[in-house]
Amino acid sequence: MYYRIVNELNEPLDKELDSRIQSQGSPRKKRASELYRLMAYIYSFAERHSLKIMQAMAIAVNPEVYIPVIKNAYNSGLLEIQYTDIGVFMPGSILIPDILEYMQQYQKLTDEAHTWIHSDGPDQSYMTDYIWESRRRTLSAKLPSRFESVFLFDDLEVAQKYNNQLYDNTGTIATVELLSQRALGNYDMQWIFNYPDSSACLTADSYARRYWLGKQSDECIWEYLYDGTYSLHAIQSC
Repeated sequence: MYYRIVNELNEPLDKELDSRIQSQGSPRKKRASELYRLMAYIYSFAERHSLKIMQAMAIAVNPEVYIPVIKNAYNSGLLEIQYTDIGVFMPGSILIPDILEYMQQYQKLTDEAHTWIHSDGPDQSYMTDYIWESRRRTLSAKLPSRFESVFLFDDLEVAQKYNNQLYDNTGTIATVELLSQRALGNYDMQWIFNYPDSSACLTADSYARRYWLGKQSDECIWEYLYDGTYSLHAIQSC
């Protein structure tokens, strides 16, 4: 039996629902989709230059912090700048034309997307959504997308625990009847919870790959991604 934590205003009981339609109404999934190309560009830059992902994010999102130092170096005749000179505490250097091109291209992409990554608020956390979805597409398009699936539990106690921790017990826990299935898979959500935000691309990729390959962590908690139609029902008292 499967369980789901729901808001009954958005997911009424005893009605046929579609995970893809429900996902369209999720503010997080919608925003993660809007920022997908921007996150892909930042991740690619971090990977090419062996930067931590959030360091590459900061350079793109807060160019005003870095431009004065870069301009001073360039005006001094330098074509390369040490990472430590721009507040990135790691050995090595980067070509000034490369970092300026990165900033300019990011701004161009924000114009095309008609949005940008805000320096405060939750926007930067959506890099995790990009990494997980990107790795899913690399491994197999047949795996259920987190952007199109609903999240289920197979253990009522676990569902109750997360209703308390994540939703302050404001959600309704319902049983889930699977109707027309497009994809279903179970994955250890601890890989997402324990993924270090300050990591480099190789580390991020390893966490995402372990998740999609169904590997278990030491404190495994299974979540089920279901892409398809379903119906929710009230839990019957014994």
